[in-house]
Amino acid sequence: MGFCLHNNAAVAALAAQAAGARKDVHHGNGTQEIFEQNKSVLYISLHRHEGGKFYPGTGAAVEVGSMGAEGYCVNIPWSRGGVGDNDYGFAFQHVVLPIALEFNPDFTIVSAGFDAARGDPLGCCDVSPTGYAHMTHMLNTLSGGKLLVILEGGYNLRSISSSATAVIKVLLGESPGCELENSFPSKAGLQTVLEVLKIQMNFWPSLGPIFVNLESQWRMYCFEKKRKQIKKRRRVLVRMWRWGRKRFLFHFLNGHLNVKSK
Repeated sequence: MGFCLHNNAAVAALAAQAAGARKDVHHGNGTQEIFEQNKSVLYISLHRHEGGKFYPGTGAAVEVGSMGAEGYCVNIPWSRGGVGDNDYGFAFQHVVLPIALEFNPDFTIVSAGFDAARGDPLGCCDVSPTGYAHMTHMLNTLSGGKLLVILEGGYNLRSISSSATAVIKVLLGESPGCELENSFPSKAGLQTVLEVLKIQMNFWPSLGPIFVNLESQWRMYCFEKKRKQIKKRRRVLVRMWRWGRKRFLFHFLNGHLNVKSK
């Protein structure tokens, strides 16, 4: 569905107990529909969602599968554009890999859409070739080399070629390169990961401790941010009070003693 007519990844996944990961900027609604009642395939999608406003509008975190296959559909729906390496890497480390390890797939299939790549005019996201290389390396390590990457979308030839080249190099055994500079996600990215963990930990026990730890960090972050905001407001109020006091004294003296400013 969406921009595709023949689902190569789904056909391949039907042949084995597979984990399917989709890194396209759009939700793989067709793949989800095929497997949402199938416990032999774990389907994970990272995509822009924006509360259902981004095409195709499906793929909310609450869409987890049905008919006894709840938890085998994992949606990581970004709430805005601009997400990049840190957000994707963070989601991989705290959601994708723990669930995939617990599922223990025979084979991993990646629908490699590159419209989330930096420079893509439609996706408007910021995943670099290094980011794609690291995600591929993580999945390749997880699956013991049993990894199939299927080229799908993208709307900037330069972005597609550089990203695909980085992925192919990892598949050929090269290192993914230097570590990402900052592994901590954006505020929106962290909120999305927490939302997904809160839902999926009902099906995957390994996510419980991760959620508790991240939620604690999030609360500390919010508390510290609020404390800084209060401190900043106090400084502004003090400056305003001092300025107002000086103005009051000036007008008082000017009115009663005829003191004029120079």
